[in-house]
Amino acid sequence: MIRHTRIPHSIRLTLTDRCNLSCDFCFMDASSQSNKEELKTDEWLQVFKRLKELRVFNISLSGGEIFLRDDLMVLLKQLRENRMHKITLLTNGTLITKEIAGQLEQLKIKSIIISLDGLEEKHDQIRGSGAFRDTVTGIRHLISAGITPYIAFTPVRDNYSDLGALIDFLVPLGVSGISVNTLTPEGRCLEIYKDVVLQFPQQVKDVLTVVADKKRLYPDFKIDCSLGFHYNLPQSYHYYKENPGNYEIKHLKDGCGAASTSCAIAADGAVIPCEGLSMFKGGNIKEQDLSEIWNDSENFKTIRNLSNVSMDQTPHCKECKYIYLCDGGCRATAKLIYNDLTAPDISCPYWDGAQTGLTP
Repeated sequence: MIRHTRIPHSIRLTLTDRCNLSCDFCFMDASSQSNKEELKTDEWLQVFKRLKELRVFNISLSGGEIFLRDDLMVLLKQLRENRMHKITLLTNGTLITKEIAGQLEQLKIKSIIISLDGLEEKHDQIRGSGAFRDTVTGIRHLISAGITPYIAFTPVRDNYSDLGALIDFLVPLGVSGISVNTLTPEGRCLEIYKDVVLQFPQQVKDVLTVVADKKRLYPDFKIDCSLGFHYNLPQSYHYYKENPGNYEIKHLKDGCGAASTSCAIAADGAVIPCEGLSMFKGGNIKEQDLSEIWNDSENFKTIRNLSNVSMDQTPHCKECKYIYLCDGGCRATAKLIYNDLTAPDISCPYWDGAQTGLTP
């Protein structure tokens, strides 16, 4: 089980809710205008100062689209001067000019994750006309400046067939690798999730087959894939049956660091366990110290206490034969879909309601 650390090991900072694109399944529901009063430059700089004092050195910066902030380079310069161990930027890449790429290289920002959801037709269908061209241009600027970005791809029913060709395109382009991510039912995706999520098991199998084939074809190109867990559970179960002594009962949230080792700070300063659990706000960085929020927030305690709930105590999973192999999945999706922190992850195909469409 994960117990909470004295301070978070990593924090995701949402610098803005604004975005220059309007993607179909944006988990932030980002748009060109923000509905929050975003932290100003000096307020973020105070946050960075406190992070340095607390020795929080692993930071991810996301949006919206972070390059919409006119002060981004000022913020990055301060983070670099604070000697952060790792600074990761998450972006759609469309606003990265040659000049910006050069500034990022001077600041030694090396970890940049750029979203691509297929080749041009599929990507533009999801993100808007011209988005693919602008993103690839941004990628080329980074590579020319000596920065090799990493690609994030979220397969859905309309674009998963592009994965193989996309990898074939990316390898000679010079990026470092690709992460094949799980679709999350948050933001704009909440209403359309069931219509766009990959069909289990065949479409998931198709993606996993492509991943395996491309790993063999491109051994030096990194390919991460988070889709195989449920698909491979029956095979894992056979091994468990032969080696039961190697396993202990799992607990909800065993594999999740939210409120235990990590948290997020929203664009308006709200401190939350993660983006999907924004309803469990711990406080606001403008009004309370981060350490106080982290250690004393009742909402944070509620989330981290899920680590004490064993799988044989969860009402919808306790009879499942996989409880020694599974920690119940994402608590944010359980809350968002079923309004129950102990409900199954919506991506699980093995609980009874998953087949009938019933809610827990």
